[in-house]
Order: sequence, then C-alpha cells, then structure tokens
Amino acid sequence: ALQDLPRRLDDAIAHYRAALRLTRSLLSADAEPLSLEGLSLELAAEALAPPRDSDRRPPWLDLAETYLADAFDQPIGVADLARAAGVHPVHLARTFRRVHQITFAGYVRHVRIEFARRELAVSGAALGDIAVAAGFCDQSHFSRLFKRYTGQTPAEYRLALQPR
Repeated sequence: ALQDLPRRLDDAIAHYRAALRLTRSLLSADAEPLSLEGLSLELAAEALAPPRDSDRRPPWLDLAETYLADAFDQPIGVADLARAAGVHPVHLARTFRRVHQITFAGYVRHVRIEFARRELAVSGAALGDIAVAAGFCDQSHFSRLFKRYTGQTPAEYRLALQPR
C-alpha cells in the first residue's frame, strides 16, 4: 500500500548501495576474499531482509567482536566469525554493518591498522615484521592500506613520531 512506499524506497536504496559496494570491491586491485565474501552476504541479506523492527545491539555481537579482537592477525572467514557468534553468516553481515556502519572486513582492516600504529610507535621492528604481526599478507599491501587509512606510509608515520 501507499504507506509502505517509504520502506520500499529505503529497501531499494539499501539494495543499490550493497550492490555498488560489491561492484567497487570487485573492481578494486586490493579486493580481499574476506571483503568480497562479506559484501556478497550483505547483498543477499539486504535482498532477503525482513522489515527492521529495532536498532538495538544484539548480545551475540560481543562474541563476534571478541573473536575479531583475538584473531585479527589470522585469516578470518565469515563462517568462522558467525560460528563463534552463534548466528548465520548473512545475519552477522547485515547486523554488523547496521551496528558499526562498516563491514566486518573493514572493521578487521581498521583493527589491523590500529595495531600497526601502536607497534610503529613503541617498537623498532621492521615494517615487514609489523605487517605480518598485524595479519597482512605482505608489506606492500600493508603499506598501501596504512597510507589509505592514515595519509602516511608506515615509515613516514614512524618518523613523525620520533622526537626532534
């Protein structure tokens, strides 16, 4: 009916945005399997989503966040995270984005970059070692993402922290 029109328009916009995020990720040179998997599940979740009743935070999300905090330096799959939280992967993808306003792949990248920032500030470890400790597959991927998030390369960031 006519009163459902705003909800249907919101749904159409959400579907479009999810499809656009997946398309951009597929075209990106830095497309990661976790990101593609998460975006695909998010698109499926948007297409199959029942009307949203509430914006409250589900209790299982704490389990997912704890799992991510403990395993950010390892390859993490959507199914692994969903299993740890005790929910379906599609439900996890949809809820995680709704609560955090970011995909869990983006959240993992953020956690990894923050870990690397702390390491650069307190240790003299080689950049490659920090990249591996943060869960990146190689130093060049780490450096690209670090610069995208911080505006500086890891070496520039470390240099800026040194006393003058």
